[in-house]
Amino acid sequence: MENMQRDRRRRLADVHDGLRALRLELARLNHRVSDRLELRDLDLDCFDLVARSGSLTPTELAGLSGIHPATLTGILDRLERGGWIVRERAAGDRRSVRLRPAPRSAAQIVPHFAGMNDAMDAACADFSDEQLDLIAEFLRRATVAGERPRTPYRVAPMRLRRSNARRLTALVAVMTATTLLLSGCILQKLPVPGSTHTVTTHTHEAVAPDLERFYTQGLRWRSVSGGIDTTEVTVPLDWAKPSGATIELAIARHRAKGSRLGSLLINPGGPGGSGYDFVAQSAQFVVTPDVLGHYDLIGFDPRGVGRSTPVACYTDPKKQDALLYQPFVHPFGSAEWAGELSARQKDWIAACRRNTGPLLGHLDAASVARDMDVIRAVLGDTRMHYLGYSYGTYLGTMYAQLFPKKVGRMVLDGAVDPRADQLDALVTQMAGFDSAFKAYLANCLTRSGCPFSGSLDHAIQQVQALLAGVDARHLVASDGRVLDAATVGTAISEPLYSEFSWPDLTEMFARLAKGDSDPAFEQADAYNNRTASGGYSTNGYEIYTAVTCDETTLGTDGVDILTDMARIEKAAPVLGKYVAYSDTAALEATCDAWPYPPAKLPASYTAPGSPPIVVIGTTNDPATPYQQSVTLAKELSQGFLFTHHGEGHTVYAQGDACIDSHVDDYLLRGALPASDPDCH
Repeated sequence: MENMQRDRRRRLADVHDGLRALRLELARLNHRVSDRLELRDLDLDCFDLVARSGSLTPTELAGLSGIHPATLTGILDRLERGGWIVRERAAGDRRSVRLRPAPRSAAQIVPHFAGMNDAMDAACADFSDEQLDLIAEFLRRATVAGERPRTPYRVAPMRLRRSNARRLTALVAVMTATTLLLSGCILQKLPVPGSTHTVTTHTHEAVAPDLERFYTQGLRWRSVSGGIDTTEVTVPLDWAKPSGATIELAIARHRAKGSRLGSLLINPGGPGGSGYDFVAQSAQFVVTPDVLGHYDLIGFDPRGVGRSTPVACYTDPKKQDALLYQPFVHPFGSAEWAGELSARQKDWIAACRRNTGPLLGHLDAASVARDMDVIRAVLGDTRMHYLGYSYGTYLGTMYAQLFPKKVGRMVLDGAVDPRADQLDALVTQMAGFDSAFKAYLANCLTRSGCPFSGSLDHAIQQVQALLAGVDARHLVASDGRVLDAATVGTAISEPLYSEFSWPDLTEMFARLAKGDSDPAFEQADAYNNRTASGGYSTNGYEIYTAVTCDETTLGTDGVDILTDMARIEKAAPVLGKYVAYSDTAALEATCDAWPYPPAKLPASYTAPGSPPIVVIGTTNDPATPYQQSVTLAKELSQGFLFTHHGEGHTVYAQGDACIDSHVDDYLLRGALPASDPDCH
């Protein structure tokens, strides 16, 4: 009975988390549309309390929320400047302040949040466990919360890939539907969704006898909301032993509504990005409307990721917190610190081996590419049409090398150079972050509210002084975590992935200078996929680290952590070491102790006999620097480079008319321009 009650509470908590995420996304989108100040999760909690009560004093709000008065002052300032609350003073008494919801404010775009958890609990009292799961899934799918896989190969930004106003309208409609659901207008008891049907659509191609069961399997499709259906595909755990153990791959499909050209397999990057979520949650933002209308979009979770047979390491999120956030006893850069880091990563490896098993040693790109070929075949496609972002470009390149004559139309955006030495690639990436940061800083200096001043060189000195002093300040966040330089490095890298997020970086620096570490933790949490409740929404860290050790020589190249850091600091003197503390250094420590040998890689990636493959590079991409796209386009026997002059990581279907039109011409008609379109 106790276990059943605990499970019920967990399901209700999932619903609450869904409501929380949806309202936060609405607030953030309102900021983007109206240019008001962006709100945070705690801000919305405080607004809820004010809206529910109608009127509160700051002292009463502090008591109800449990938030320290010093932190509450900043929250109230943001709510007031953003137009969410008003502060009223009694006549003749300047000290008596009451907080009320603003009568005509930004809050009007959102149906009232106050009491929604209580209302949901009451409405759901008679729902079955399956129905509660469906409500939580409905809310989760409504909120496009961008995946945040880690460097060196990064997922394409999934947040607001299209018009903010259109996204805002859609989310308001979802919240309205949720309100109707709560009031019982749509349903009294929610039905369990979806028809299920099994089909066999494979290509009947000739394969080795021990692979036939994979290439001829039938698929059991389940219909879910929004025109999405899902299934699982079975593949060998170890492709060298196809008659042995198997694993499952989770697939989500959005069907073409126009004349169908085939399936377009999509990978958002990572390693660790969920293609399933990418398509299931945001198909309309992944590609342009024309491509959406003519291809079935196929998202899959690669082996080890998310809904596929997963990699699991720490099962207690507090242990994951300690791994990612706990300050070290010894100073960064010292031999003692390197020893501490190695001990932490060895403990994590032991947990991975206990909780994952042999899959941990079979996460390499070649295995994923062979999985992709099975997916292609069982969907009935004789050619692989593919769109890959960031690390997803590496998966596409590997597929093209292994199966060049099965390639159809392939687009690789934000490309990875597959032949680059891993340490060289990491050093190059840190230099890319330095370049992107300087571009951010130059932009910041032209705007009001920039916390830095003077020339660019002077501003860089101010940044370096701020970063160098973080550890000595022992800044404590509102949730009790202590900020260190590694977390700040992670927090800075997060908004550098998109120029759109630069204002977040400005606010973070401004608050950090005043001793407020909450914005830094918010950015680092987004990067690490840590939720507001202290859990982790994906296993992105696990996959990123395990894949890097499975298929690179980082652990066998004879280079130690401190030597790595010296190279990075020389190549990226502004940010390099701060970003690398929790990235490159942690990877080196892990791969040095990795219990599996690295996978054997192809000698070249020319993909002989393939049709033309489009490679897109952005000139100031911080995560996969432009030169990597240039190199890959030259390496491929039929590589064709599209250059985008600008900032950020990846660009297709994000509003650049030049890139979008040329990619669409290629995907829809197979047409290529006479030369690089050189888009500005």
